[in-house]
Amino acid sequence: MKIEKEWKELQDIRWKEYLSGVTGFFNTGGKGVDLVRKTIDQTINGRCLDVGCGVLPLPPYMETHFIQWYGIDPLEGNTERSFPFKQACAEDMPFKDEFFNGVLFSTSLDHVKDPVVAISEAYRVLKPGGYLFIWGGICPNDKKYKKWLYGPQPAFYDKHHMWAFTNLSILILTYKFTLIKRIAFRRKIMHRIKGFNIQETIFIFKKP
Repeated sequence: MKIEKEWKELQDIRWKEYLSGVTGFFNTGGKGVDLVRKTIDQTINGRCLDVGCGVLPLPPYMETHFIQWYGIDPLEGNTERSFPFKQACAEDMPFKDEFFNGVLFSTSLDHVKDPVVAISEAYRVLKPGGYLFIWGGICPNDKKYKKWLYGPQPAFYDKHHMWAFTNLSILILTYKFTLIKRIAFRRKIMHRIKGFNIQETIFIFKKP
């Protein structure tokens, strides 16, 4: 698959970053992580897929009570994860239809090659009545974000982020393809990371 080949070409670069300590803003702790963990734990029981789980043995947002976590990521890593893991891309999820009670894009939708296909795959593997969680952040005081903050389309941010989503563009993306019929609710939190004010938002959509 072309997408898998492209991802493999990027893996060496990303793996070197992980080894050098660049593990991401959102998967190592903080207010956003607490918000996501509590939100998911209060919303679903059963199986939940983390799309873009990274290479940590157990990301802190997975410390939930009622959820059996699964994870996929293009990076295999060198540590054994404490949950079922498969090396895969969001655009080609190696699971059967209607398998999960929830699917989480853990600050990863901006990294995928094709967000439409990725969300289509999430919809496919979700059970009826299951929940899609899209977790991400925007930087209101970042000059790049200001250019498209109120725009309807996502935009390219840098070599590691294929897309830079805003709240509006995520809503338009899900509605444009009628994948998720209803917004259950949305939660957001403001905090500061490395000099930037980050508005982290978790969107919660329910599959009919």
